[in-house]
Amino acid sequence: MKKLITVVLAAMAVALPSSAQLLWKISGKDMPESYLLGTYHLADYAAVDSLTGVSAVMERVSGVIGEIDFMKATSAEGQQTMAAAALAPPDSTLSVVLSQIQLDSLQMTLDKYAGGIKVGQLDAMRPAFAAMMIEVGRAAEFTDGFSSPVDMTIQTMALERDKTVTGLETIEDQCQALFGGDIVAQAESLVWGMNHDQEMRSTSRRIFDAYIHGDLNEILSIIEEDKSMDQAQTERLIHLRNADWLRVLAGMLPAASLLIVVGAGHLPGEKGLIKGLQKLGFEVTPND
Repeated sequence: MKKLITVVLAAMAVALPSSAQLLWKISGKDMPESYLLGTYHLADYAAVDSLTGVSAVMERVSGVIGEIDFMKATSAEGQQTMAAAALAPPDSTLSVVLSQIQLDSLQMTLDKYAGGIKVGQLDAMRPAFAAMMIEVGRAAEFTDGFSSPVDMTIQTMALERDKTVTGLETIEDQCQALFGGDIVAQAESLVWGMNHDQEMRSTSRRIFDAYIHGDLNEILSIIEEDKSMDQAQTERLIHLRNADWLRVLAGMLPAASLLIVVGAGHLPGEKGLIKGLQKLGFEVTPND
């Protein structure tokens, strides 16, 4: 595993042109219509305004279901849970798993992408957390800002309209997907990304371009072509979570009209949510 964040990014999407197909309708016999929206978690909510039908969909559904419940995630308890999950074991801090040369490289990378945060401030964190901070900085080149993150804003809008808001997984589940796994492998991923910064930037740009065109096939190709990512990491970040989410949705969709909001990288492929829902007997079609 060398590029943890590549798959994390590929599980996020922003859709800007009206022709982008990241909004899907879910229907079936004797059940209310639901919708599946792929997002880019780092994008400002303004990016969603151009998604055809999203505003109308919000008015039609009875609830929103995201990857997690952001109200719980942003609570004091939720923040404590996330902070604890991002901490490395005492014997595996950054200054232990990285050489001095690698720590110096990390500082240079943080200066470039993370507002000059000092390595010492992150020493207790898992390498995956540092890698994610860096990738957020890379992605900032392609986004309009983070004042109103898409997923959180949609959930806030739903609550303001007295609609239900739930999560497909717990905060603990998501933290395990993002920060779990072998510390040494995470360190290798972090170092690889620092040593191949231009390639990482190019990949980020390619992902972004695919997303703004709503090209799910290209998104899938980016995931499949990443030879530096081991299969276990891809399974944990995308496929296993999709399987868990499908079990949740199988019980919820027949009874409620929902807007499902997840990173667009979870949608395509044989193990994606679109195919998965179809295999469960639901009709999943592009929303007109």
